[in-house]
Amino acid sequence: MFHALFATGTVPGNPASVVESLRHEGFGQLEDDRVVQSLLAIRGGDVLRDLHDEFGPNEDRAAWFDDTERALSGAISFLRRQGVPHLRLVPSTFPLPVLAAFFHLHPAPDPWNERLLARWIWRGWTHGFGKGGQTAPLRQAVRAVHPRKGHPELAPTEYEAVRALLISVADDPPPPIDVGRFRTDTALGRLILLALASLEPKDLDGEVIDLAEVLERQGVGAVTDLVSGQRTQAAARGFWPVGAPGPTGHEVPGVLSSHAIDDQAAAALRSGAEAEFLRRRSLIIQDLTHRYLNVRLEHGSPIRPALAELLVPDEDGQSPHNTSLEDLDAP
Repeated sequence: MFHALFATGTVPGNPASVVESLRHEGFGQLEDDRVVQSLLAIRGGDVLRDLHDEFGPNEDRAAWFDDTERALSGAISFLRRQGVPHLRLVPSTFPLPVLAAFFHLHPAPDPWNERLLARWIWRGWTHGFGKGGQTAPLRQAVRAVHPRKGHPELAPTEYEAVRALLISVADDPPPPIDVGRFRTDTALGRLILLALASLEPKDLDGEVIDLAEVLERQGVGAVTDLVSGQRTQAAARGFWPVGAPGPTGHEVPGVLSSHAIDDQAAAALRSGAEAEFLRRRSLIIQDLTHRYLNVRLEHGSPIRPALAELLVPDEDGQSPHNTSLEDLDAP
């Protein structure tokens, strides 16, 4: 439908132009349908409505696509602040239209509300954004941010929006990390890769690898084999430098540790004990990923406004005082 509706390059404003412009940010190539959903999201209302009658005769479609590009650029910057260097490592692109709507309405959100927004994406990526496919959850999520087309004044506040998003996803601890069925195109596989990326992998000279650049250039080939013939084992995969010989255990400890290889795993490599290396690195990756997610999920943390919003003015209106600690801990 999208290609038929925007088939000609002479049409002012189209998804392809947004995709191409955003590619210059080095984050990868977005899908056209996510761009269109983001356009509808920033305009408000049902994100899956029919596009054919979307614009009135006096509306500037090109300007709306420009706004969509800016909103998605804000979403990309937000994802990078969460430690996601490239689209290839995004566990699910489901949040993109929601983030576009949020940053269109709130281009400079309060840091606390941004932290709550981050909590929502990590919980969704880990536990799912809803049941029964993406259609209903995506509609609900966008409406939580921008409920009515053409009426941004009816949109909830930053906090009200992120609170509604948060209560729509599960508040659970990290699940067991299965490292034995690794794939680069699954949510769990990409969460494992993000945990590995958080170690800031280094090349053999000890320089931190620019993962965004390597992923942009190599695609999935940026995820290399540390051990051959074991591609479904997370312990055999990682961001070891492209084109370099596999690790031997003789590399500088700082380089090895940046690839989740500790002294025991390095010793196994040096002695040729491949199975022991995989066993040891599996344990390291499981623990690393669990801790990585645990910090970001903030399981059990209360959903509350920023502290500045909890300051209550004295009766004379001169100096605010804090609410009680019991109030802060309320869900």
